[in-house]
Amino acid sequence: VFSFLVSGAGIIGTCGKFRPVLVVYMVIVFLCGVTEIFVLAEVAKLKIKLNNAIKGELLKVLSYYKGYNLDLISIAWNLIFYLFECCGVNKQSVVDDFQSTAWSRGSDVIPGYCCREATLTTAATLNGTSCTMTPTAQNAYMNSGCYDFLNDRLTKYSDGVVSVASFILLTELMAIVATLILFWQITVDVDHKKAAKRTGRVIDMPASGGDQLQMESGVVTSTAVV
Repeated sequence: VFSFLVSGAGIIGTCGKFRPVLVVYMVIVFLCGVTEIFVLAEVAKLKIKLNNAIKGELLKVLSYYKGYNLDLISIAWNLIFYLFECCGVNKQSVVDDFQSTAWSRGSDVIPGYCCREATLTTAATLNGTSCTMTPTAQNAYMNSGCYDFLNDRLTKYSDGVVSVASFILLTELMAIVATLILFWQITVDVDHKKAAKRTGRVIDMPASGGDQLQMESGVVTSTAVV
């Protein structure tokens, strides 16, 4: 609705040559552009802060993980491992995040929900298998941390938002330039009309038959001021 109203103001100002309306339209578009630049800058800063905060909070929540127990946190993590095809917060091939958890894993390195062959019904029975004890990239999600999965999704959407916002910003800049040109052209036209009315231009026009006065030296002509 806001975009429709702003666009309508621009159309009315352009077609009707209303300079005050064009000024209002240009100011609104300019303020929108400035706001978008500010938001994009803040999003870039927030993204860096969020990345550090999210990883820290994920590791903190993972510390309460208890493997196959039916507590809420363990169930949630197991579903994340299974649905997002990830394991731990960091890549388990690099960092063993389960070492600092409340899970008494015994000889297992990863839970069964991190195995590629796992299903919701069989994941809990995979403990003590080659997948959980000697996991590799072929039989488990050792190279896919859940933080990396989340970060990839956030980056994917944020890149799209930045691209769209940049395109809109460029369009708004073109609209401002076009409005300035229109404003200048309308002002020039108005000034020319005012100058013409103020000074006037005299054009000699032949007098009509009724107005013709025969004089000894010729024909009298009437004048018109334009």
